[in-house]
Amino acid sequence: MVQGVSLIIITRNEEANIEACLKSAGFASETIVVDALSEDATAEIAGRLGARVVSQPWMGYAYAKSLALDLAAGPWVLSLDADERVSSALKEEILKVFERPMPGVAGYFIPRRSLFLGRWMRASGFWPDYQLRLFLKAKARFEDVPVHESAVIEGKTARLFSPIEHFAYASLDMYFEKMLRYARLSSGMIAKKKKKVGMGSVFGHGLAMFLKRYLLKRGFLDGQQGFAVALLSAFHESAKYLYAWEKQKNRCENHPDALPKRFLQ
Repeated sequence: MVQGVSLIIITRNEEANIEACLKSAGFASETIVVDALSEDATAEIAGRLGARVVSQPWMGYAYAKSLALDLAAGPWVLSLDADERVSSALKEEILKVFERPMPGVAGYFIPRRSLFLGRWMRASGFWPDYQLRLFLKAKARFEDVPVHESAVIEGKTARLFSPIEHFAYASLDMYFEKMLRYARLSSGMIAKKKKKVGMGSVFGHGLAMFLKRYLLKRGFLDGQQGFAVALLSAFHESAKYLYAWEKQKNRCENHPDALPKRFLQ
């Protein structure tokens, strides 16, 4: 066990993942789980494994992670998602870091490798996919964004070399469910930022994402899964802009100036 390291996780119906996740990081001196009123056994499993479970209604990713960070007692925090695991090699590397701390370092970027439809991805933008996950609590905060929130550090950072293992998508159903949820959340920022979203944006951003994943990020090295990732990423990118177009369209149609005068009399 590493004294002074708090593990933080946010959950919602993660009974299939939470036990393996917690056990992989069993070296932490405490575990904080902020659970969004799961309807399965997530909270029960986490509590049985010694975690402090805080249950409350869902208020967004950034809010939940910020709450978990505030609740952490240790000076150092390890942040994981429920579908992630600390690899045995990473565990050993973290233990060595705390045996011989690097002077002045406030946070560590950790590579993440993802399992997609049965294949460990080695390109496609999925590797090494460095994530800032181990950091000093006093120097960290989470970005206040609807989705893809990440920790922001004040101070010097370093990199570790062993990976977090991400058991991301075991099926296409899982991918589409998460992809559409993230697209809806991201679309609000796009709708506010861009003056007008049209079908050119929907098509252009989708095509650009496919080319980025498959060619620039060398998705072709990941075989059939690499092509599937590029195609699905393109769909996800197009969906974000399509949702943003819908938001802008509805906002315009619902504005009083857009209504015929007879409806305003």
